[in-house]
Amino acid sequence: MKIVLLIIFLFTYVVGVFSQNSNDNIPEAFYNIAFTWSGETLGQYQDVDAVKLLYKEINAYREKNGVAKCEESERIVNYACRWGAYMMSKHINNNNIFYEHSKEGPVEYHIPSSCSEIIHLIYFGYKPSNVEIVSGLMYGVERPTGNVKGWIQSKGHNDAILQPEVKYYGASIYVIQQGQWWVVYGTVNFSLVK
Repeated sequence: MKIVLLIIFLFTYVVGVFSQNSNDNIPEAFYNIAFTWSGETLGQYQDVDAVKLLYKEINAYREKNGVAKCEESERIVNYACRWGAYMMSKHINNNNIFYEHSKEGPVEYHIPSSCSEIIHLIYFGYKPSNVEIVSGLMYGVERPTGNVKGWIQSKGHNDAILQPEVKYYGASIYVIQQGQWWVVYGTVNFSLVK
């Protein structure tokens, strides 16, 4: 009997943890995923407010270009958060070939065939605001030593954002301080199915 009660308790607890949502339905269990970077859990580096702003900006950009808005999907948020956390866990510094890690990682973390993905890594010399983070990811960042291109300045990334057939999306934005730099890593997945 005790074993049955324990199983029921554990099942109820797991279901409860994975069904908890923030005010805007971003699954808390996913953005607190327990990958580590420099000995710390990466979940605390997820910038949920920047993610909310990014959703709004993507939909405003789609609408401006005559494409229907996307709806957030918990399943797709799951992929974006797991992948974003994994990628950041592999980050060393601004000299490593960061995007090479996108070819690696656990198979189950890669997006399913119904999805497309855009990713971006940008650095700031100070702690950026949410507006600066989203603007940098979408439109780029001006630098005295050379500008960083945003998603819309790349044909492939821009085409992914403006896919008319996708109906759902999920995103993650991780922000980590590394010495004098603030490292921002954004992931957005678009999907045909919820």
